[in-house]
Amino acid sequence: MADYIPAPDAEFDGWQANWVTFAAANAVALGLDPVIEIPAIQLAQTAWDNDYDAHLTAQAAAQAARAAKD
Repeated sequence: MADYIPAPDAEFDGWQANWVTFAAANAVALGLDPVIEIPAIQLAQTAWDNDYDAHLTAQAAAQAARAAKD
């Protein structure tokens, strides 16, 4: 992965949201096809958002279960 893309999930989440917004607004200047590539990028962003939210929910549930056990 390029070194300008943040590795920690929380940092990547904000970075990717900003990048997708920028890419959609500047698709032609970036050499992206606004009809084909931008919707595909936005679909990938939606998948990331859903998976990341599910991860955070599962992480909170695991922490709560551990606290209840202890």
